[in-house]
Amino acid sequence: MPCYTAIYHPAANALAISIHEGATDAVSDNRPENTSPQPNAQGKVDYFAESESDKLSHWKKKLGETVVSLVREDFDRRGIGIWPRYEQALVVDFPKDYKLYVHKSGDRHVPRGDAYLFGSHYVHVFRSPEEFTPHLKWLMRGSPMKDGRRDCHCKYCDPSRTQTEISRELHHKKDGGGGRKGGGKRKDGTRGTKKSQFPSDIPFKDYTKLNTGTAS
Repeated sequence: MPCYTAIYHPAANALAISIHEGATDAVSDNRPENTSPQPNAQGKVDYFAESESDKLSHWKKKLGETVVSLVREDFDRRGIGIWPRYEQALVVDFPKDYKLYVHKSGDRHVPRGDAYLFGSHYVHVFRSPEEFTPHLKWLMRGSPMKDGRRDCHCKYCDPSRTQTEISRELHHKKDGGGGRKGGGKRKDGTRGTKKSQFPSDIPFKDYTKLNTGTAS
């Protein structure tokens, strides 16, 4: 079964990446324990609440910008020469049973709010889209194993890697290290334009139901 679907939406001028239901390692009981907004005697709060829409949108956009490099690689293997610009992609939703929460702490009237992604059976919490990106790519590839271990390159599954190293690698791909952006040189030596590279009359759904777990 395919692990994700990538569909271009002309109205939004964006590539929408949907993670299929079976592509998850999450369990529904991996959730924060303290969800009570009751302040203490000093008027301070320390609890988790379901994320607001702005943080959800931020995470989905950031994840789209980074995992689209995997989609681009699959396009390349299939000879599909249509390339999403990194800022024009988003993840429609998290894998099944993943949920974003905001940790609210400090003054009850103006608490600090930090977003955390809960759900994984193997990782208690992801603290940023960049932390989650390698793990999400692993899920999108079909959760492959290598030598009896998860072949995932997030810092939790592969402790030999640091987040600094991972983030540097992600930004390298996003900023042009292996990606194609508007205005860059094509293989024939000519330069592209900054306009969208997606023809509006192509039904992308037929092209991008990609099974990354069995791709040759």
